[in-house]
Amino acid sequence: MGRKYALYSALRNGATTVLDPGGGPDALDDYVAIVGQTGGRVFFSPPFRSHDIFTDAEGRHYYEERADRGRPGLKVAVDFIKKFHGAHNGRLQGILNPAQAETCEPSLLKESVAAAKELNIPIHIHAGGNFREFLEILNKYRKPVAEYLADVGILGPRTTLGHMAITGGHSGPDWGLRVDGPDGNPFRLDRPMESSRHDVL
Repeated sequence: MGRKYALYSALRNGATTVLDPGGGPDALDDYVAIVGQTGGRVFFSPPFRSHDIFTDAEGRHYYEERADRGRPGLKVAVDFIKKFHGAHNGRLQGILNPAQAETCEPSLLKESVAAAKELNIPIHIHAGGNFREFLEILNKYRKPVAEYLADVGILGPRTTLGHMAITGGHSGPDWGLRVDGPDGNPFRLDRPMESSRHDVL
């Protein structure tokens, strides 16, 4: 029911094409049938990741690697695309959905790129959407999100980046660490920020 409501709501609000990065927990065959019933055009495959995000009792986020490192999820997505890409007179289009930049290890992203090229389909990934992700990637890979994605080869003309509000970062002796915001203004990260505002340089 949730999937049907989400797609009908998008159509009712004027969307003719939906990029669905999740699709909900129901059976995938049911999802395909819903796309057929709604009449819209949908880009979809089930998402996958190598790491999960959790929050502890004190509100701190942490990541845990999946034992399977996301490979069965990638296989499910590839199999879905092979079976259903072009269904309903082409209204259902396959797109690979590695879940978020910080929850996908570099090798999984590289395998996603290879699979997308083999299937001749695009890629969608959530990236640059929040400071937690920015700091996780900066800490783990020593580079901002966009540079990390470029280095693993996922950026290209057929890649859609969801959000991308944080485009890069800088450091320097006089102002510590800055992050570029969506309006081009940098935010300081060299001291705790107040909950209601950012310090704009």
